[in-house]
Amino acid sequence: MDQRFEFISPVLISPVQHNVDRAAYVRERVKNIIQILRNAPKGKLFLMPYNSSQHWIFAVIDPWDDSVLYFNPLGNEPGDDFKDLITMALNDWKLLVGRGIRQ
Repeated sequence: MDQRFEFISPVLISPVQHNVDRAAYVRERVKNIIQILRNAPKGKLFLMPYNSSQHWIFAVIDPWDDSVLYFNPLGNEPGDDFKDLITMALNDWKLLVGRGIRQ
């Protein structure tokens, strides 16, 4: 069972800081996620805690299924920074493995 999961450190994907180029910052975080997803075998799930700078949220990513389970103890929708990060990472990963982007 432990072979089925991989942890994505929150240090690698911390939210966008103030007073920085947001696009460049998100791009750097996407590269960090891609490095982890790069050789993901089918069935591997990636556990991703994320601090939105207000509180912790949690996501489980299945890149082969193109799905993300999002857990927020406050019940709020994911913020734009988190959505952008995940969307860009999955789209880049799909291009990397040659699957193209589903419309």
